[in-house]
Amino acid sequence: MRPAPRSAAVISIVDPFTGDGGKPKVLAGLVRHLTDRLGTDHVHYVLIGGTAIRSDEVRTHHVPGPSTRERLGGLLTRTVPGRAPMQEGLLWSPTVRRDLGDLLRRLDVDLQVYDTVRTGQLAPLGHPGLRVCYLDDLMSLRYRRMLDAVRRLPDVQVDALGTFADQIPGPLRPVARNQAVQRLLMRVESGLSARSEVRAAREFDRCLLVSAREAETLTRTAGVAEGRVVELPPSLPIRSAVARDVPAEPRFVFLGLLSAPHNDDGLTHLLREVWPAVLDRLPKARLQVVGRDPSPAARELLARHADTVELEGFVPDLDSVLARSTALLNVLRFGTGVKIKIIEALARGLPVLSTTLGAEGVRSGAGSGIVVADGPADLAAAAALLAEPEHNLRLSEEAGGHFRRRYAQDAVNETYDRALGLV
Repeated sequence: MRPAPRSAAVISIVDPFTGDGGKPKVLAGLVRHLTDRLGTDHVHYVLIGGTAIRSDEVRTHHVPGPSTRERLGGLLTRTVPGRAPMQEGLLWSPTVRRDLGDLLRRLDVDLQVYDTVRTGQLAPLGHPGLRVCYLDDLMSLRYRRMLDAVRRLPDVQVDALGTFADQIPGPLRPVARNQAVQRLLMRVESGLSARSEVRAAREFDRCLLVSAREAETLTRTAGVAEGRVVELPPSLPIRSAVARDVPAEPRFVFLGLLSAPHNDDGLTHLLREVWPAVLDRLPKARLQVVGRDPSPAARELLARHADTVELEGFVPDLDSVLARSTALLNVLRFGTGVKIKIIEALARGLPVLSTTLGAEGVRSGAGSGIVVADGPADLAAAAALLAEPEHNLRLSEEAGGHFRRRYAQDAVNETYDRALGLV
């Protein structure tokens, strides 16, 4: 049996200390757990590309990312021949891999945690310690869901690049955003990502996914032993529900990074189809949209509903917004994995109204604080019921209890210890 690690490094292209978006929050929870167990001086965060970061919570390091020439070379030598998906090809660089390997040898850590396969491909060979790949969710499934949404819903405009668009060399971005190219890209990326996920499950000591169902799927697909691919629920630094009162007039909130394809489509669908139905039942209802980088289509709809909808932008402290809301509206039509916004709401005792797909990976229904409905009419009827104070307060208690049992730090500590080999 391998001894428990005494030091660790987390390697990513994402800054976990911004607090904006689900991925930084999940990574921050991972770092927080490692520092709690190993101490600040024994945990390192390695950022590849971007700008060097500083934090009092962890020792930080910066490895310059690939040049434009290297990114183009990665596409031509790895993605075009079908060896790796685009998100890997654009980050592949022998120079970056060498620099990362040199840094990790100097740090001499017992545990390496790679944020998804795109950084996992840079893992130096021959490391004697535990190597873990945090997959987040299955990109192959995410692309299949996006393709299905495009075929099933004629009004969907999907940007398959999403927040990864910054990694695309500038001259290629207009071509990559062409809708025909997008559909081709999603088909190709889905197949290539599936192969990468299987490879990661077989090569890394452990792979982590936020969804138990997706962990079971990859275990079966890769043909690996149980325990090689495991669920790692998000850990948020909120220990108890925030005291809240049901607003006298219904006040709903939509939360998320608006440049993410599933959030962009969810918001535009909410404003175009669902919100008018809600207003028919609740004429005094108001909606707060919390998140940055709305698309032009979303901005147009926000302006059209300016009398009842307010764009807040990025809000660093969600307590004040969520504590004075009636419910979180999670009207998503595609996507994968556990939605961090749902856990943010549960943590504050805020009821959630979600589509079936939006609530995937989280227990919903009786006792959960999460109400599931699909279609504008059913969503509007559920919203009207949530506006009733007694019903809302009961669901609020259920939501807070759900969080404490399933997602609070005390509840996930044992899971994190096992997943990261800390026991």
